[in-house]
Amino acid sequence: MIKNVNLQLSNIYHKKIAVFSDIHYVKGYSLKKLECIYQNLKKNKPDYICIVGDLLDKGNVLEDPLSKHLFITWLRKLSKLASVIISLGNHDVAIYTSHWEYRHPKELLEEITQIPNVHVLNNTVYQDNHICFIGYTPAFSYYFKSSENPDSYIEDFKEKILSVLSKDNYNVLLCHTPIYVTYPKLTSDSLFSSIHLVLSGHMHNGIIPISLKGNYGIISPCKTFFPKYARGNFQIGNTQYYISGGVITFSKVSPKLLHLLNCCFPIHIEYIEI
Repeated sequence: MIKNVNLQLSNIYHKKIAVFSDIHYVKGYSLKKLECIYQNLKKNKPDYICIVGDLLDKGNVLEDPLSKHLFITWLRKLSKLASVIISLGNHDVAIYTSHWEYRHPKELLEEITQIPNVHVLNNTVYQDNHICFIGYTPAFSYYFKSSENPDSYIEDFKEKILSVLSKDNYNVLLCHTPIYVTYPKLTSDSLFSSIHLVLSGHMHNGIIPISLKGNYGIISPCKTFFPKYARGNFQIGNTQYYISGGVITFSKVSPKLLHLLNCCFPIHIEYIEI
């Protein structure tokens, strides 16, 4: 089951951005689910396809040539529909093996970057006319150290992202986690207002499929309760935000339970017109 959300921000560029996140691809991943995503994108005809991190999940995909081939083939199909723009999530920076030893999937990511019309943004920029996509990858520690001083994150973000922004462009930031890019000390910076749209994922729609008022969720991936920014769209200053509910996959469950889970946790693909 796929849940689509359509959001119109402006009519200036007449472009449609498809957004989804958190594929968490593993060996034995549902090819039917990947095909459903492809068909939904084909039907809705976006100009850009933005995947906001966590393409991968477990390290077993790195040792399985067939799994890698199927995933690369799927990305090639997407690239024939529109420009595919990818930012990296915590599972893409370092994914775990069966022994919980973190490992960087460098070779697979390099292979993905070789696909025509696919752009992997690791603190880099892709520009198409006056629309500029920026992908921010924070240090891996930020996903797991809740006590991390936000000041060092803010300085890193300013150096890598704010310094490359141009006020002449429509700037779209792809940042896997929305938590840090909502810090008041960052959003109050005058340069931050040059970011028109922030696209994120990571929050898995608040984990538990219960709707709360506003953009609150039940639980965050960091196991904190009632995170303020867990889903949907909102605005801080002049910047629009959209947090995708993501793609959830289940394995090793009965077909009846799988159907129920897919109804409770649908694939989220958002279409944003700018």
